[in-house]
Amino acid sequence: TYAGHEESLNWLRPQYDNRLTLVVDSITNGAKVSELLKTHKPDALVAFAAESHVDNSIAASAIFIETNIIG
Repeated sequence: TYAGHEESLNWLRPQYDNRLTLVVDSITNGAKVSELLKTHKPDALVAFAAESHVDNSIAASAIFIETNIIG
């Protein structure tokens, strides 16, 4: 959706590029998330792709629920 774009990581690249792994998938794919956590063993997990615009949550509530609640 509008909330998750690869370009959003550009500010991190100069300092952390060798530590970044971009995975294009759904946060609701529990098997994939579990696999990634086991493989990469991160110190922290942060989800930056939340749907945050209230008007979008009303107009497209299914997407909002999928990303912010289920994911």
